[in-house]
Formats: sequence, structure tokens, C-alpha cells
Amino acid sequence: MWMQQVSLEMTRINFSLARVYLTANQAISHNTATKVSGYTESSDIGDNFASDKYVAKATGYYQVNFSVYYYDATSKLNFAVSKLYKNGSEILNGVAWSGPDSAYIVCHGGDQIQINAGEYLELYGFILTSDSGAAVMLAGSANTFMSVHLIST
Repeated sequence: MWMQQVSLEMTRINFSLARVYLTANQAISHNTATKVSGYTESSDIGDNFASDKYVAKATGYYQVNFSVYYYDATSKLNFAVSKLYKNGSEILNGVAWSGPDSAYIVCHGGDQIQINAGEYLELYGFILTSDSGAAVMLAGSANTFMSVHLIST
């Protein structure tokens, strides 16, 4: 029995699969990087996701996918970025330009990245509007989300 518990814990450290999505629409201001916060977990095998960030328990290569979906009720969106931060520094972007003055823009990103144990990932949004106004990041499993999967140690 003791060996099974040790084996199970070793497997949990070396396997991580997390997916979270924005629970409620979140306001975002023009020309200001804004951390996405208030997630619901779809899955978190490995217990890596807490306090709006993913914390790696094992050093390795991770597949990271993310999306931020923006809405502006005044239809003034012109440019948007979904930004992945690692340990507080921007490392990856998903960029979208729209035609002049759009109501909706969605930005996706993803890559395989190396992460050391104890390092963390966070998702941010960024918009530019033609009227310098605010918008929202749309909630929902298909709209604003981040997924992280350990693929190799």
C-alpha cells in the first residue's frame, strides 16, 4: 500500500494537465495590460493552478494554449493581444488586428515552452480602441481560457 501511494505521488508530480476559463466578464482599459483573473477550472490534474496562475511542479516542456475574446459595446476595438507571462515577464503573444472599429476581437496563442519547477504562467489581455475607451474580456469556456499540459520532463 505504501509503495502505491509513493508511486501515485510521483506520477502526479510528473503529469500535469490544467485548463481554466474566465468565469465572469472582466473589464479592460485601453492601452493597459490587464491580468485575466477569476477562473473556473475545467481540469487541474496535478493541482498546479491557483491564484490566477499556473505553477509548474516539475521542470520540463509544456504545451500552452490560450485565448482572450474581447467585446466593446461601442464597436471601437482596433487591436488586441493575448499575452502569456512567465514569472512576470511577457514571453508569448496572440495578436489580432480588426477592420476599423469592431465590436469583437479574439486572440489565440500557443507554443511548447520550457518551464522550471516553481516557475509560473499568467494570462493578460491588451486592447487599443479608437476612442480610448474600455471593453470587456468575455467569460466562458470557449472564449477566454488557458490550458497547460506537461509533455516532457
